[in-house]
Amino acid sequence: MNRSKHLFLPGLALALMGGAFAQGDDCSTAATLTGLGTFSYDTTGFSTSGYNGGGSCVTGNLYFDGFFQWTAPAAGDYVFDTVGTAYDTKLAVHTGSGCAATCADYNDDTYGLQSEVNIYGALAGDQILIQVAGYSGTTGFGPGTLNIATYISPCAGLPDDAFEDNDTCGTATVLTAGSYTGLHVDAADSDYYSVTIPPMSVMTWTLVADSNNTDFNIKDATCSTTYGTSGGSFTYTTTAAAETIIVQAVNYAGATLPCSDYDIDIAIAADPCQAVPDDIYEENDDCASAAPIGDGTIAGLYITYLDQKDIFSTCVADGATITVDILFTDALQDIDLFLRDASSVECGTGYGTNMLAYGYSVTDNETATWTNTTGADVNITIEVDVYLQGTAACSNYDLVVAGSGGCGGGSVGTVFCDPMNPNSTGASTHLSGNFGTGVGSDLHLEATSGPPTQFGYFLIGTAPSDPGIVVSQGRLCLSVSGGNVFGRYNVPGGSLNSVGLFDAGGVLQNLVSTSTVGSGFDVPSTVPISGSPTITAGSTWHFQLWHRENAGASNFSNGLSVTF
Repeated sequence: MNRSKHLFLPGLALALMGGAFAQGDDCSTAATLTGLGTFSYDTTGFSTSGYNGGGSCVTGNLYFDGFFQWTAPAAGDYVFDTVGTAYDTKLAVHTGSGCAATCADYNDDTYGLQSEVNIYGALAGDQILIQVAGYSGTTGFGPGTLNIATYISPCAGLPDDAFEDNDTCGTATVLTAGSYTGLHVDAADSDYYSVTIPPMSVMTWTLVADSNNTDFNIKDATCSTTYGTSGGSFTYTTTAAAETIIVQAVNYAGATLPCSDYDIDIAIAADPCQAVPDDIYEENDDCASAAPIGDGTIAGLYITYLDQKDIFSTCVADGATITVDILFTDALQDIDLFLRDASSVECGTGYGTNMLAYGYSVTDNETATWTNTTGADVNITIEVDVYLQGTAACSNYDLVVAGSGGCGGGSVGTVFCDPMNPNSTGASTHLSGNFGTGVGSDLHLEATSGPPTQFGYFLIGTAPSDPGIVVSQGRLCLSVSGGNVFGRYNVPGGSLNSVGLFDAGGVLQNLVSTSTVGSGFDVPSTVPISGSPTITAGSTWHFQLWHRENAGASNFSNGLSVTF
């Protein structure tokens, strides 16, 4: 049921109660009514006319309705109500005469079951058609009361608060954290406040009390940009720099009264989400900066409502079925998962039409599975998005990738020194390779299951040695006897440098731009040993990865023999 737009105090009605006043059963037979006061009527035996006056009113059914034709005695604002009637009423007020009148306003239930309509800006002699009716189609008739009075705003003459005149952006009152009571806003007189928020902080603006309906417009320091509007409490978060914002308090245009008294509380605190460092894959916020990963589990990834997108890249071999899972708590944040062809124009856009697979629900965790039936290897992106902020503005999640199958013809080579001595994670560092890079020797090497945050680089030798020579915590499995030698891909400034860092998932991420996929290493044709020999078709070379361990120790991966 509708509510009236303005409040009328019943005590303002003139007490002119008398016997029942005649009223018409139809808009064409409306009885004439003059002056201000309280008038009684009786719709017993009346029909339902179906008249609603058109205009912008949406009246619904007006049962057993009666009509008065009233003339405004003077220019001004007027209020009409049915307070004092025993049954549930409806009230429509139309401008004009008889059935040609147009509905100006309609109301159902302002004072309990009784109705009220205000008319503003009437001129002396203006014709007003008043339609009184019942809400019920079975009991909405009988003796009733119609009150007509001059409308006087309850807000008229009320004093402003102590911060006036803060009526413009340029005269905004400066507020700091604290509580502010006894504030007053009028429909024609906004309040402006200025708040400066430190870097990486959250301001919480709380509407503690509101006598009517106060809204807040959040603007920049010059009021040239409006960031948003709040019907009550809101938060505002800064990032690297302090910000000054302007908050404009306004009386909601559709409020019952044209003024409001309100209290606010302002709290400013450091943003706990920005106090937590990003994970090592940032800034992977778009497809151009997607972080290359392989199969495995990457734990402890971090995402926030302010930085709500993480994008990773991988390759799915022809015929392979990749399964991607993100593990998280939905109550903290609702996170969605999307797989796309890396060349898609929708890459990084979240919802769309050409997703390879996706997972979005309102429960913990998401999964997406896709089988590559294209006849060729496909580079894809894995997009993780915050959909809705839950009880926290930031959270952690784990990413699990399985079944990608590698790319460029699959794994190649013969493994030796396997298993290798365990590294500091308890697992053995694993070396694998595949052809298809189109760079140098066409061989790409990957190192996985390594100790996170430790660096390493690849080795090449002329012969294997199994079980190898113990060095620190591992075994060097490239032969250094019988004229055999090995070299290290750690030559600065070119393709002979393979230095990388193990990520949280144990995948060696290339740090020197010598990998077409971001992880591992694209082996060049030139070999970093004396004489700078080259890798030729039909030759066999042997590879291993050396990497640092905790406390300055070192370790190695298994070995891999590859025939080109």
